[in-house]
Amino acid sequence: MGHHSVNTATMLTEFRVGKSKADCVILNGKSTCYEIKTEFDSLARLEAQLNDYSKLFDEVYVVCSEKNVNLVLAKAPTSVGVLILNKKNYFHTKRKATIRNHPVDREMLFKSLRKQEYLELVRSVAGETPKVANGKIFSACFDVVKGVSEDILCKCYLDILKRFRPLNGIFLESLPLSLKGAAVSYDFSSAEINSLRRIMQNKEVSCTVQS
Repeated sequence: MGHHSVNTATMLTEFRVGKSKADCVILNGKSTCYEIKTEFDSLARLEAQLNDYSKLFDEVYVVCSEKNVNLVLAKAPTSVGVLILNKKNYFHTKRKATIRNHPVDREMLFKSLRKQEYLELVRSVAGETPKVANGKIFSACFDVVKGVSEDILCKCYLDILKRFRPLNGIFLESLPLSLKGAAVSYDFSSAEINSLRRIMQNKEVSCTVQS
């Protein structure tokens, strides 16, 4: 949150990409994926995960500890960036990611969206959705996406994800640092958000009175 503005960027967690789930995806003017590997994690699936992510996102990074950075560097393609979380809890860029220089995987892009999202994507690029039976809507919509220029497709993809999965900046700012990640990761209802904000406000009042 110190690097990106919640008003212009969206963060997604456990985002489905092919056969993988991206730990963290930041969407602003581009899409950046971060795969987190702690010193306790296995790196057995890392190459397959990075292969999936590199087909969709503009930039891909692995976040790791100093302990396993050499293993990560050996397994990750040179286009993938590497960030080290050091013992002082600061990020150090070991290797900067390069921008994806090959066509986006359209099928992977399309399948990463929920139904309402891919319907809106098709409306954005074609003006309307196909008039077909419900059981055929997915394949018909994908056929539309196949013929769209990549620049337009990727821009609409980012715009729709940011619109359908926005961050609640006011809610995030009201929480302590230890809960901000949970606020991004879980889809809280409006009632749950209001309840949590009241709890946090009451705790602040209680701490003020006690001090």
